[in-house]
Amino acid sequence: LTSDFLITTKTGVKARTVKRSAELHNRRTLEKLEIERQYWQHAGIDWKLVTEHEMPAVKIRNIKWLHTAVSTITPPVPKDLIEDIVQYHTNRGHSIYETAVWIERQFNLLEGSGLQIMRQLLWLKIISCDIEHSALWRKPRLWVSEVKPCFQ
Repeated sequence: LTSDFLITTKTGVKARTVKRSAELHNRRTLEKLEIERQYWQHAGIDWKLVTEHEMPAVKIRNIKWLHTAVSTITPPVPKDLIEDIVQYHTNRGHSIYETAVWIERQFNLLEGSGLQIMRQLLWLKIISCDIEHSALWRKPRLWVSEVKPCFQ
């Protein structure tokens, strides 16, 4: 048995298991979930089951889209490049897609590299945006709501 997420927060560790609600009609699935719940309860860790009803579809899609940025093997973005990107993006108020195109032109990168870099910066929370309301995978709606520099 496995849990999908083990989350460390300021208030402690939390375990979350994600299932489609349709899977909850299967007796064996319910038995395994109960074993998992009891395990985490015994360990003193908050455990919850999450279905598509607890998360908006846009948020789920955005998380999947962003997660592909870390599931592919790419080198980390250099600190000086991050500073240039954040400055450009913040000062001009461009969308994520527009900034990605600027990155490719500015640093002579292959098409798609800029978007990959922006996805990494979003995933690492160097640049943040509202993942619950914006369809990040669509080019016109890639607006960043807040930029937080995480370098000194």
